[in-house]
Amino acid sequence: MNRLGSRSHKNISNIDPKLAVIIGAVLAEGNVDFTITHGFRSLQEQQSLYAQGRTKKGPVVTKCDGVKKKSYHQTGKAIDFIPFPFDGDWNNTEQFKRVGEELLRVGKALGYNCSYGGHWKSFKDWPHFQLD
Repeated sequence: MNRLGSRSHKNISNIDPKLAVIIGAVLAEGNVDFTITHGFRSLQEQQSLYAQGRTKKGPVVTKCDGVKKKSYHQTGKAIDFIPFPFDGDWNNTEQFKRVGEELLRVGKALGYNCSYGGHWKSFKDWPHFQLD
């Protein structure tokens, strides 16, 4: 059985309880392990991420500006994760897919409407999982 570390606990403190149940069930099964890097985001945090790759250095990581198009993170219905252990290769999508697909499988088995960003057609968001 895997469990969340202190960083992950901090990052899920304001998420939807259904999302926390999914995370707990996946970790209890022990098939994958991961760290939660983002949960709830304030408007300022979302706008800062939206600026990345546009007015700030770095790659584009979101299409949601936080106002015209809100992120599921702003309502506590999304998480971003990093597989554990992480080999540091952000292009190694297989390690993200294992976690994302496990979250999706368990979420659907629990009867929740949810989606994994690695399955999106126009913008692959490998470390993203959300309640729809």
